[in-house]
Amino acid sequence: MTKVNLSYNNGFMWKNFKGVSFKGYFFDNTNPNLYFNINESSEFGLQFEQKLPHLNGFFSVIYEKDGILFASVDRLRSIPLFYCKTSDDFLISDNLSWIKEQIGDEQIDDVSSEEFLLTGYVTGTDTLYPKIKQLQAGESLKYSSNSHNLEVESYFELRHQEPSQFSSEELIRELDTIHISVFKNLIKTFKGRQVVIPLSGGYDSRLIAVMLKRLNYKNIICFTYGKPDNAEARISKQVADELGFKWCFVPYNETKWKKCYESKEYNQYVDFASNFSSLAHIQDFLAVKELKKLKIINDDAIFVPGHAYDFLAGSHIPANFVKSVQLSDNDLLKTIINKHYNLWRWDRSKREINKKLVLKLKKQIGSKLYSNNAEVADDLEKWDWQERQAKFICNSVRVYEYFGYEWRLPLWDNDLISFWSKIPMQLRINRGLFFKYVEEKQQFNAIEKNKKSIKTINILKNKIPKSVYLEMYRIKSILYDEQGWFGIYSTKMKLRYFVKKGSSVNSVLTLEFLKKWYSVPVTTRNMSKDNKKS
Repeated sequence: MTKVNLSYNNGFMWKNFKGVSFKGYFFDNTNPNLYFNINESSEFGLQFEQKLPHLNGFFSVIYEKDGILFASVDRLRSIPLFYCKTSDDFLISDNLSWIKEQIGDEQIDDVSSEEFLLTGYVTGTDTLYPKIKQLQAGESLKYSSNSHNLEVESYFELRHQEPSQFSSEELIRELDTIHISVFKNLIKTFKGRQVVIPLSGGYDSRLIAVMLKRLNYKNIICFTYGKPDNAEARISKQVADELGFKWCFVPYNETKWKKCYESKEYNQYVDFASNFSSLAHIQDFLAVKELKKLKIINDDAIFVPGHAYDFLAGSHIPANFVKSVQLSDNDLLKTIINKHYNLWRWDRSKREINKKLVLKLKKQIGSKLYSNNAEVADDLEKWDWQERQAKFICNSVRVYEYFGYEWRLPLWDNDLISFWSKIPMQLRINRGLFFKYVEEKQQFNAIEKNKKSIKTINILKNKIPKSVYLEMYRIKSILYDEQGWFGIYSTKMKLRYFVKKGSSVNSVLTLEFLKKWYSVPVTTRNMSKDNKKS
């Protein structure tokens, strides 16, 4: 028997027609209509399955026909779905807690919890609860209620080509053409509604602001947050002023965060956003809450963050990948562990759990002989896309949904994914091609304001040992806290976490989340003495 529960209707709403449940939006590049209207055809489910590899947008879909349940998420897992197969039933939901209650699963898996502690998410199809799985980015499933057979398939993988011939000038022209097309389509989805841009000091959100200005969309408000006069806020205001957009600043401090952390609303949000698979993003929480309370943003506003374009453009490829020495699958394994499994130091006393974690990761990346380092980079980015980008970075849109707002992720448009997948590694290292694009487009003056400092940071990252850079970043993020996040904790607690090598506020948040939900006392080297009591 199949059981379907779709309970999250904040922001995007679940729509149902003749057994088809759909959430989000998409369009088909071969279809003259922007949106595929599920009310137009009783064959929507069949059409959707056939068109799935070519659909462009952000969605989840579930439908049943002739004893077969079909479900899918988009290329970024932007609207997660969770499932569980028991001896008698198949359960699927957007709310993992509902499945947990149905099957009575209360024991968190030790390996998954250790992985969550180290990364802020659970990799693969796993969640914190061993019986409950999740659809990964670019996956769909079919379940037969007659045969009790479950099939999970990947319809999309992020892969890169290495062209033998290319012209940077032609690629830059092509990229600009694609940007214009992507943002024209994006504007069609707005239908005149207010657009809210979380405008940071980074390039991605600035690109969104610049493109919307180029295409003359006017109903825009930008915002940023943190301690007054922080570096991000200064850049953000400069960009908004130059483009002529309204700009709001939401001040953060330790007192605000302490009050927020102790509130019922905050804890409800954390449970909603995590779904026992990804760490809840807290960075925007106070800002969105305050902007909504002050009625600065409209009830039907659409948030458009610049999530993860730096990744598509190549920022996560380590500089040493361009060296002549051929890298191996073992080098790939070490690269992923050092970069992504670092919220806490590995506990040497947990040898069996650590061994299982490494074996899990080895199985994900596979064992192979590489002919060149571009192939190693391709496997690295595939893992990064399906794990960190989908489950950690882009999962941050939950904060907008929690307060009732829709969102868009234009920088993960299919056409942009396709473009960057054919750019050679040498043009993507340190986002080389993107920076050339910025330099050649005069309308990007707003983006160039902080280019020198960003290039300096990239040079620093590439010239000093990785371990030294990470230690510098750790010390800066904790001692020089521009957001006031550590106001959640007392000075004594902050010092304890610092000494025990937590890398950022996310280290603290993973631990606090696990403490809350473990059905047995948590014993970990990362906890202070007063937290080891059951």
